[in-house]
Amino acid sequence: MELDTNTIIIAIGIVVIVAALLGNSLYRKKQRVEAAWEGVVIDKAVQEQVQQPKTNTTNPSGVSVNNISVSGQSQNTPAITHVYSITVRSSAGTTFNWPVSSGFYETVGIGDTLSKHPGQEVPNITQKAQVAQQPPESPVA
Repeated sequence: MELDTNTIIIAIGIVVIVAALLGNSLYRKKQRVEAAWEGVVIDKAVQEQVQQPKTNTTNPSGVSVNNISVSGQSQNTPAITHVYSITVRSSAGTTFNWPVSSGFYETVGIGDTLSKHPGQEVPNITQKAQVAQQPPESPVA
């Protein structure tokens, strides 16, 4: 079986595209790990991403009751994921978004001071923001 020139060119193109995407992903991860900064959290955000189910999804076992497969998962339920990020104002004056895990998102608060050193994937909370204290209630006479 002989391969024609167009098939070879398409195959090489696909390999080059996959290699470029993988290289870009690794480069961005390295940049993120090697980044160093200090700053204050000025905002927090959660983005919800909804992925609609494929309409031609079939249950491999072929058994479903009331549109629920044997595994217990509905075939028409959309997949929902959350992406957590914080907005940081660095000590240099720049403002940027930094993606974080859900656990870190719950731990860090607006006004907290963070520092990120090269080699770390997660910034450190160096100082928690002062919680506003409410004045004591005056006694009712």
